Order: sequence, then C-alpha cells, then structure tokens
Amino acid sequence: MRPNFALGPIDSVSQYLIYVSIVVLGVLLPVLLQKWRQRRQDALLVQRTLAALRDEITGNRRKLATSRDSFVGLAAVFDEQYRHYEGLWHRLGENAAADLEPRPPESPDVTVTLPALLKTAWDVAHVSNALALLPRERLVPFTRAYYLQDALADNQSVQRHVAIESEALDTPLDLRHRPNVEARLQALAYARAAVRHQVSLSDATLRAYDDALAEAAGT
Repeated sequence: MRPNFALGPIDSVSQYLIYVSIVVLGVLLPVLLQKWRQRRQDALLVQRTLAALRDEITGNRRKLATSRDSFVGLAAVFDEQYRHYEGLWHRLGENAAADLEPRPPESPDVTVTLPALLKTAWDVAHVSNALALLPRERLVPFTRAYYLQDALADNQSVQRHVAIESEALDTPLDLRHRPNVEARLQALAYARAAVRHQVSLSDATLRAYDDALAEAAGT
C-alpha cells in the first residue's frame, strides 16, 4: 500500500478507516461551518427585519388610529345632516307649511387627517430576501397588514374627492323646493358611504396591524 506520511504506512483496515475519516472530516467541516454561519446570518437578518417591521407598523398604527377617529367624527356629522334633510324632505312632501323657510343644519368644523403610512421596512425586507426566510404562517399577518395599507393608500383619492365635494354642502340653497333637498341628500349619501368605507377599511387595517405586531412580539 501507499505510505501516508502523516499516519505512516496504511497496512490495516482500521488505519484505512481512520484515514478516510480524516479526509471526510476535512471536507465536511468547512461545509458544516459555512452552513452554520449562513444559518446564523439568516437568523440575525430575520431578527433585524422583524424589529424594523415592528417599529414601522407601530408608527403606522398610531397615525392610522388618529385618522380613523377623525373620519368617525366626520361620519357623525354627515349622519346628522342627512337626518336633518331627510326630515325636511318628508315635511315638504306633506305640504305641512306652505310658508316654511327651512334652514340648513349647522356645519361644525371637523378636521380630517389622511395618514402617510410608511412601507420602507417592508420594501427592504423584499429586497434583502428576508421574507423568504419566514415560515408561511408567520409571513401571512405581515402580508395582510401591508396589503390593506396599500388599499388605504389607493382609497385616499376617493377621500380627497369627498373632501372637495363636501365644500359644496355649504353652498346656499333654497330648501323650500323638494328637488334641491333631494340633491343635497344624494350628495350626503355619497359622502357618508365613502366615509363609512374609509372607517371600515381603517378598522380592518388596524386589526391586521395588531396581528402583525403580535407575530413580531412572538420572536
């Protein structure tokens, strides 16, 4: 047999097995070490990603909760105004008072905020392939939260349109004529439906945020 300068001549099966074991370990150890390092780097990447997502979602949730409350206040105003014009519409239909000079309802000053929700951490997680390291059941809450956040962003154009149209509600109108009241009711019905949709979408997003934060806290 060929001599082995490290172990001496290989003249037995046991020495041959030792030699093979050393060769195998020499090949496997670097591979195992590299896999260990990769797993460690992946675990650190997942931790950093979850921390960044948690911070971003926490900030987004705070802004969205404030915005949602402002739309709830606006919805209450629209509801009150709609009831006022609805009652007036019925009275005009009954001709209860021919000389009635109805007045529009008061228009309280309501400040509505549209939240500027961030998704930087989510985009970075995509680029860094960190999301691929998460199990499906852990990824679902974050995906749902940012999906609904995008839906809210798409809905902002509708809310801006409602804000513009709402200015027309302050336009003087002869409320002794039923068609004028009907037109005002139609405008309020559209605005009220749009605001209710915003509140509903905000509620769904807030619940999704809570689920994602619970998942991030479970790391």
